[in-house]
Amino acid sequence: MFEKLNINQKISKEDFSSELNRIIADLVTLQYKFKSYPGSLVIIINGFYGSGIDNLVNFISNYIDMRHVKVAAFWQETYNIKRPYYYRFWNNLPERGKSAIFLGGWYTDLIEEYVKKKISNVEFENRLLECEHFEKMLSRDSTIILKLWLYIDKTKQCKYLKKVENGFRNSGKEIVEKEKWHYAEYEAIYKAAEKAIVITDNSDASWHLVEAHNEKFMKLKVLKLVHKVYKTYSSNMLIKNENNNLHIGNSQNVIEFVNPSRILKKEEYNKKLTDYQKKIFEITWKAYDKKINSVIVFEGWDAAGKGGCIRRLTNAMDTRLYNIHQISAPSDMEKRFHYLWRFWNKIPLKGFVSVFDRSWYGRVLVERVENFASYGEWSRAYEEINSFEHQLADDGIMILKVWLHISPDEQLRRFNERQKLPWKKYKITDDDWLNREKWDEYEKAANEMLTRTSTSLSPWIIVPANNKYYARIEVMKHFYRSIKKRL
Repeated sequence: MFEKLNINQKISKEDFSSELNRIIADLVTLQYKFKSYPGSLVIIINGFYGSGIDNLVNFISNYIDMRHVKVAAFWQETYNIKRPYYYRFWNNLPERGKSAIFLGGWYTDLIEEYVKKKISNVEFENRLLECEHFEKMLSRDSTIILKLWLYIDKTKQCKYLKKVENGFRNSGKEIVEKEKWHYAEYEAIYKAAEKAIVITDNSDASWHLVEAHNEKFMKLKVLKLVHKVYKTYSSNMLIKNENNNLHIGNSQNVIEFVNPSRILKKEEYNKKLTDYQKKIFEITWKAYDKKINSVIVFEGWDAAGKGGCIRRLTNAMDTRLYNIHQISAPSDMEKRFHYLWRFWNKIPLKGFVSVFDRSWYGRVLVERVENFASYGEWSRAYEEINSFEHQLADDGIMILKVWLHISPDEQLRRFNERQKLPWKKYKITDDDWLNREKWDEYEKAANEMLTRTSTSLSPWIIVPANNKYYARIEVMKHFYRSIKKRL
C-alpha cells in the first residue's frame, strides 16, 4: 500500500503560494456555513513520527477559525486511566456544526500495543473492527470523519531523528524516547498501520494517504482535503427522510409472562431492608478497594416506583461512593451531540457507582413512541447501545439493568393517589396520562428493547413492582449479588 505512494512529489514556492491563496480565500466563509450542518467534522491525523503532524496542525490553524475547532492530542491520558478507552474520545467530540482535530485518534495507542505485543493479532483485528463500528455509528449521526495517514520512509525518519538529536527542536524527554522507539520499530509499525488502514477503510470513514517527504506538498494536499469537506457539506445538508412505518418488530412478549403482583409483607420487608442495607454498605466499600465501578439503570412504567427503589438502594451506600443521574429530555446543548454523548460523560470512576433514573434507553422507548427520534435513529440504537454497554463491561464495569413492571390497574391507582395527596402531586403530569393512553405502543417498544438488548454481559432484570416492598428488596438483592459475584 505505502509502496505505491510517490514520495518524490514536490511543489514550487510560487505554485504553493498561488494554490494556498485560492483555497484560503473562502475557507473561513465555508467554515461558518458549516455551522448549519446537522453533524460535525472530526479530522484524525496519524502517521509516522517525523512526518510533520505537529507542524501540519499549526499550519491548518492559521487558515481556519480555531474558536470552532477543538484539538486533542491524547498523549497524556492519566485522568482517563480510570475510565473506559473510548471515554476520552466521546469527551472531546465536537458539537454539531463544529470541528475537531484528533492527533492519532483511536489508532495510535492500539497500533503501539500491537507492536509491543501487548495484544494478540486476533485482539488487534477485533479492536480495529470496534474502531470501524464506532466510526460508522458517528457517521450515521451525520459526523464526517476525515482520516489522514502521513507517510515517510525510514530514511526520512532517520534524518529527522538526527536533526532532533542535534537540537532541531526542544521536545520533552518522553516524546524523544517515543520517537526513537518508533524508528527502531519502523517495519513493525509499517505493517500494523497497513493492516489498520485496510480493515478500517470504508465509505463511512475512508483513509487518505498523504506523502509527507515534501512539507509544502503535504500541507497543501491536506488543506485541500479540509477545504473540500467544508465546501461539500456546507452546501449539502444530507438530511434523510425516514419512514417511521417501515419497522416490523420480531421481539417476544417477555413482559406478559411476569406476574407483577408478587407480595412481600411489611414486617419481612423491614427485616430484609436492614439486612441488605448493611451488606450493601460493606460490599460497596470492598468494590471501591478493588476498583470495581458499577452502572445501575432503572427503567419501567410511569409510577412503577423507580424513585423509591433508588432511595432505598443508595441509602445503603456511603454518599461519597455514588451519583444519581435523573435523565429527562436532552437539553438544547445535549442535542448538539450524538445522543450517547451525555451518558458517556456520566460513567463513574473506578470504584464508584452511577445510578441512572431513566437512561439511554429513552431512544428506543419514549423517543420511538412519541416520534422524537426517526425510524433510522431508534432502529439502529439497539446495536449502538449493545456496543456501548459492551465497552463498559470490557472495562470491568458491573452493569445492572432493572425494568420495574406494574399492571395497568396498579398504575391507574397510583396516578389517582398522586393527584389526591398534596406531597405527591408533583409526581403526576399531563404527559403521564397521555403516555398511559399509549400503553400498548410502549409495551411493544419495551418488549423489543428487553429482547434485543439483554446480553450475557448486561442482562435485563424484570422486577414485579405492584408491591413496592417486594420490588425494593428484589433490586437490592440483585445489586448485592452482582457485586458479590464480581468480587
